[in-house]
Amino acid sequence: MRESNAACDSDQVQLREFIERVIRNEEQDNRRLAFDLHDGLVQLMVASYQHLQAAQAWQQRDPALEQKELNQGLTILRQAISEARRLINELRPSGLDELGLVQAVKLYTAQTAADTGWDICLDISPEWHKLPADMETALFRIIQEAITNARKYSRTSRLAISLESLADKLVVTIRDWGCGFLPDKVVADQSGMHIGLIGIRERARLWGGICTIDSQPGKGTEIRIEFPNQYMSADTQ
Repeated sequence: MRESNAACDSDQVQLREFIERVIRNEEQDNRRLAFDLHDGLVQLMVASYQHLQAAQAWQQRDPALEQKELNQGLTILRQAISEARRLINELRPSGLDELGLVQAVKLYTAQTAADTGWDICLDISPEWHKLPADMETALFRIIQEAITNARKYSRTSRLAISLESLADKLVVTIRDWGCGFLPDKVVADQSGMHIGLIGIRERARLWGGICTIDSQPGKGTEIRIEFPNQYMSADTQ
């Protein structure tokens, strides 16, 4: 009985810590977004505009310089478009509301592969069905956080993501072949990865899911989340 109470207390402490971090980091996220907009996106747009202006100035005077400035302006403008998409995706996953989880994950992983050059394998069970909107958002954020952790810490170039619909459960797996880590040590050192992993676990728990993390140094990491397959109903199809 004492062990059960201790485990419950530990879970409540972890949940409270996670919520406190979310609240504390919200203002930091807003500041970071403002910084990214001003010093990232806006600066790219200004630089592109300047090159396009220079191209216009050289028009009919020096075609070679005109083309050079035009090419540089267009290259920077493409970077600005990519940055805008990244920022928008952080605010709200692209396609999630209109197209659902499966298409949103496909779009996100395709963009991640394009940005990183990673080899990303996405395997979605044909039986996977539409879920309640809030649950689909939670699942997308779990996948997004796992990929973000892999980008920051794993030093990998290969990722596998699967969404399985089994008779009694839904299973989401994110696997990388990176440097790996010791899960207990990460939990103890309160690193950024720790916060991400706690977030994944708590999002899963809110929907009755169980998250297991299997990782060893040099052997990569697998994050596996299992949910009871009880969410399909007429209004979610």
